[in-house]
Amino acid sequence: MQNVKFLQLKYMKFYGSYEHFPNNLIWLCWHGFSLRSIPQHFCLEKLMVLDLSKRSLIGAWKGKLVFI
Repeated sequence: MQNVKFLQLKYMKFYGSYEHFPNNLIWLCWHGFSLRSIPQHFCLEKLMVLDLSKRSLIGAWKGKLVFI
């Protein structure tokens, strides 16, 4: 799934390392994201839209967010 740019997931639980998750995503909709924080190896560099509706996030980012 290297060339995936748009991804929509509903209440899916992902097991394993997020370093192999698609890193070219520009749009991610993940309703029911089950983790309490965004994993460290989750690539968000190219992401323009992030929809984590119905999630259980407590902490999302540490540090500065840079918008270019």
